Amino acid sequence: MKKALIILVAVSFSLGLLIVNVNPVRAFATSTHLPYSGSYKVTNLHTGGNSLGNKGVDFGMATNTNLYASGEGTISTVSYGYNGGWGNYLILSHPENYKSRYAHLNSILKSQGTYAYAGVNIAKSGNTGQSTGPHLHFQQYRYGTSDSNSVQIAPISNYTGFAVNQWYNNSGYNTNWTQWNFNTTPEGWWLQRAEDLGVNQGLGGKWIQNPASDPGMRSPRFQGINATTYKKIKVRFSAYGGGNDTGTIYFSKTLDPMNFSGNSVTFGPVVKDGVQREYTVNMYSGSSNWRGTIYGLRIDPIVNGNSGSGDKIYVDYVKLTQ
Repeated sequence: MKKALIILVAVSFSLGLLIVNVNPVRAFATSTHLPYSGSYKVTNLHTGGNSLGNKGVDFGMATNTNLYASGEGTISTVSYGYNGGWGNYLILSHPENYKSRYAHLNSILKSQGTYAYAGVNIAKSGNTGQSTGPHLHFQQYRYGTSDSNSVQIAPISNYTGFAVNQWYNNSGYNTNWTQWNFNTTPEGWWLQRAEDLGVNQGLGGKWIQNPASDPGMRSPRFQGINATTYKKIKVRFSAYGGGNDTGTIYFSKTLDPMNFSGNSVTFGPVVKDGVQREYTVNMYSGSSNWRGTIYGLRIDPIVNGNSGSGDKIYVDYVKLTQ
C-alpha cells in the first residue's frame, strides 16, 4: 500500500465536504487533473518530507472505480500480478519524460502502447498487491520510475498539496469546452518546446510560458467541435523579444492519434512588445479543411522563441467563436 498528503488555500464547499481551491504555480504541465471524477479522500501518502505528493498519494475508493488519464500520453507499461507490492499497475508516459503510475488496480482497460488523451478511461481501481483496502496509488516521475525519480504531483486540479483524511474533488474532464480563460490553471492544455511557468492571478490570470524555438500549446482532446458553428478562434496574449513574428493555429480532424499535418492557418503579425492583444483567426475562410468535426488544436503563438533570453509569453485566453 502506498501513501499520500495535502495543504490548501481559498475555501469552497462541494458535496458537503471541505474542498480547498488554490492558485497553482505548476512545476510542469504533465497532468492537469486528478485521475478520477468526483471526490475521494486521501488515506495515506509518501511525502518526501512535504505535502506535494512527491512519492505518491493513496486515494481511498471502492473497487472498480473508473480511473482516467490525468494527462496526455502513451501507456508504456501494463503489468498484472503482485509486482513487488504494486499489484496490477500501469505506467502512462507523458511528454518531456514525465510518467504516471496507477497501482493496485483491479483491471486495465487499455493495452500497452495505446495513446491516451486526458480524460480517457484507462483502468479501474482495486485492492491488488500489498494493499490493506481498496484504493488507488498515484505517483509521478521523471526520467525513470524509481522513487529517486519521483516528482511532485501537486499542483493538480487546483490543489497545491495533500493532507491525509482530506477529500479532493475533480469535477470531471470537460473535453468539449469552447473557451479557456487560464485564470487558475492551463485547463487541460500543455506545452511543446516551452517551459510552463504557471498561471499568475496577480496579472489577472495569465498562463506564463518560456518559449524555445517554435513553441506550441496543445489543447485537450475534444469530443468533437462543429467547424461550421465555430468558424473563428480568438487568442489573447502578449510576447516579448522585440520586432514582429507570426503565429499558427493547427487543428486535427482525427483521433488516436491526432494529426495536424496540412491543417493550419497562420496569423499575425504578432508584435513582441509585451502588450496584450487579441488575435482573431478566421479558420473557416483560412483553410478549406476547417469543415466537419474538429478534435484538437495546437496554437503556436510565435515562431522565434529563445528559452535562454528571458522573453516570456503571457496567454490570457483562447475562444472559439462563430
